[in-house]
Amino acid sequence: MYRFSFLIFWIVIGCTWQSIPDSGSIPPNRDPRNIDLNDDGINDATLYYSSGVWDGIGSSGSTSAAVVRAEGYNSTLYKRDAQLIPHTLFHAKMDTISRNASLPQEWNNMGAHLAEIWQEANGHWPKTWTIRSQYPVGPYYVALRVQKGSDYVIGWIKVDIDVNSGEVTLLDKAFTSSEFIVIDR
Repeated sequence: MYRFSFLIFWIVIGCTWQSIPDSGSIPPNRDPRNIDLNDDGINDATLYYSSGVWDGIGSSGSTSAAVVRAEGYNSTLYKRDAQLIPHTLFHAKMDTISRNASLPQEWNNMGAHLAEIWQEANGHWPKTWTIRSQYPVGPYYVALRVQKGSDYVIGWIKVDIDVNSGEVTLLDKAFTSSEFIVIDR
């Protein structure tokens, strides 16, 4: 019995050392950050990192995403592509955001996914995060509509996303009670 246990121990250790690849770095947990777009002391949106598990045929892994969630009756602006997939990081400097969006844009209170990373089936984490934008480099903009009494203010937040760490940095913001706002900086 002793020899059998010893043999099993060495087989397990040998297989572990040789067949399980380095798993890379697991994305760190980060504290949520409040976003007060209109400087009234009330949290209008939250930047947080969600974690999840994906499951496929014969494989599974973890995932993490940087998300801006509009709070309460507030919303983020989406633009749907030809396959009807919603995108939030489609704005660029000098774009105009309208209080009353028209298709293919729509205001929605689902979370705006900014960046994500998916663990590969072999247990490896990729070295970079995927930014959910049509633009290859930032800065990136997220449009927000914030309820103020019975009306809304609209605006944007400007963010930078580090593809190596997934860290989202809030760079700037602007808002207005007008019908339109231009991303001017």
